[in-house]
Amino acid sequence: MDTEDAKAGGEPVGAVADALVGVWAKAAGAACAAPYPDELDLRPGGRYVGRNREGARAHPLWDAGSYEILGHRRIAISTSYDARPTYEFSLAGDVLVFVDGNGCRFAYHRRGHEHA
Repeated sequence: MDTEDAKAGGEPVGAVADALVGVWAKAAGAACAAPYPDELDLRPGGRYVGRNREGARAHPLWDAGSYEILGHRRIAISTSYDARPTYEFSLAGDVLVFVDGNGCRFAYHRRGHEHA
């Protein structure tokens, strides 16, 4: 297996995937992040559920599906329209940041660790 495929940021992909597991709340930010869910529940085994806050008008782009760490700072996440785009991501403590294909940068805080 190629080192780039086996590791993500110097850590084995499995360790990175384990670190992502949990419930994440989207931080306030750029308007371009509106399609992404307000809450993201990343589950073991590469499954996720995304939810918008109660009363939200829009359906989240990430509603329920799968995710896969592809290597250093890259993740594929299935969408509500059955596509599987890749995103750049970084994890620093309890802050998970994504950058989509359009350059939109948005962050999530691990639930229970949000910052006002």
